Formats: sequence, structure tokens, C-alpha cells
Amino acid sequence: MLNTDTILINNAVKILFDYMENNPAVGATGGNLYDSQNNNVHSYGHFQTFKAKLVKTFNLGCFCPKEKIRNADKGDNKANKLKEVDIIVGANLFIRKSVLDEVGYFDEDFFLYDEESELQFRIKKAGYKIVINPESKIYHLEGKSSKNRVISRTYKMESEILFYKKCYGEKYLGLYKLICCLPNLPRFFSHPLVIGRTFKKIKKI
Repeated sequence: MLNTDTILINNAVKILFDYMENNPAVGATGGNLYDSQNNNVHSYGHFQTFKAKLVKTFNLGCFCPKEKIRNADKGDNKANKLKEVDIIVGANLFIRKSVLDEVGYFDEDFFLYDEESELQFRIKKAGYKIVINPESKIYHLEGKSSKNRVISRTYKMESEILFYKKCYGEKYLGLYKLICCLPNLPRFFSHPLVIGRTFKKIKKI
């Protein structure tokens, strides 16, 4: 899978294909992403847990150093290392067809954002590895498709909460919703229609 705002720098797809052929334990992979100035950009990520969200929102890293390091990881793979990760950014995502047949496809409950995270959560839960391969190189001209940042942020928040519920269940769900909403309240107060729509949607999750 490739976003429309990506450009292959090298024979990126063939590199990922060959890697998957030689590593049957890997269920999904992806390459290093770069901006138009050849700077490493966000290429992989971590599953968002309740603890990680709590530490990040309230700046509690001094009490949880492991979570602080995890949250500080920008996922740009500047070290150019082949390594196992939680999530390959959906802008480039190479998934084994047999794995999709086993765990299912994208969950249609997601409108925008985190659909690839939820799918890869299922892939890892099924016992497969997810690996970023820096030999595969791709330009990602991200941020070109969403013009309204407030609307985009609300979709991101809704999807984040939906991801949490689908992957971790109802435990702390109400508190997780509150933690997600708090940092965004100042932005939403200047957009009352957005507030109403957003909280109505979140309440149903």
C-alpha cells in the first residue's frame, strides 16, 4: 500500500518483496520515509497504551523513564537499522497476503487515521513480526491532503480512542477518552460545531 503523496526513491517495492520472501516470520514491513529535502521522517510507530498516553499528556516521564524514551521516539529511523517495530506508517505498508487472509483486512469502523495501527495490532497478536527495512527508500510529501487542521485533529482523536477500545477493551476507556480530549479543548472552543460533532462521536465509541 502506498499513499498518493509518495515517490519511490529506489526499487523500494522489490526490496520489500525480496525481504518478505526470505523472512516468513515477518507479516508486514515498510521502508524508510524521507521528505523532499532527503531528511528522515516518521516511518514507524508504537502502539498507544493507557500508560504511554498518561505519561505523555501529563509529562510524567521522570516517573516512567521507559515510557518517556518510547514517547520521544520520532520513528524516523535515522540510524537506518533493520528492526522490529509495532507499526509501519500506512503511507507505505507491505503486508503478506496470507497474513491478511488470516487476520482480516482494514476495519471499516475507522474513517481516517489509525486503521493501519489496528490492523498491525492484529498481525502482531497473531504472532508475526513487523519490521522496518531502511534499504527501501521512499519520499513522503506528508501533510498535503488535509487542509483543515482542527477537523483533522478531531478525526485523529476519534480514531485514537477507537483504536484503544478495539485493541484493549473497555478498561479505563472513559478515563482514556478524557485524557485525549483535555489537550484539545482550547482549540475546539473556537469551533463550536466541531465540538458538538466530536463529543457526540466520542460518546458513542
